[in-house]
Amino acid sequence: MQKNYELRQNFGELIRRIRTARRLTQSQLAEIVDVEAKHISCIENGLSFPSIDLLSRFADAFGMHIYELFLFEGKTDINALKKELEYIINKADDSEIEKIYIYSKFITAK
Repeated sequence: MQKNYELRQNFGELIRRIRTARRLTQSQLAEIVDVEAKHISCIENGLSFPSIDLLSRFADAFGMHIYELFLFEGKTDINALKKELEYIINKADDSEIEKIYIYSKFITAK
């Protein structure tokens, strides 16, 4: 039972991170994947888990493969991270790009 709870929690956190990185509200994501916003909230809080149909709609909405929605376990997929960073940078305005640059220089400084 504990493993199922952890899976729901991890999955919900990932959905929230992707949604917020893409600057979507729960209501906007709900409209895109054709569910109630309350259902998105329950998923993000680990209270429920989506059907395979909804998993497919999440993947389509985020431009990902379904398996990428489960990358929170095990080794991080570097290609998926690069793809997500590219998406974030392409959507960022000039001031956000400057901040991303500064943060990346700070992180990579030796």
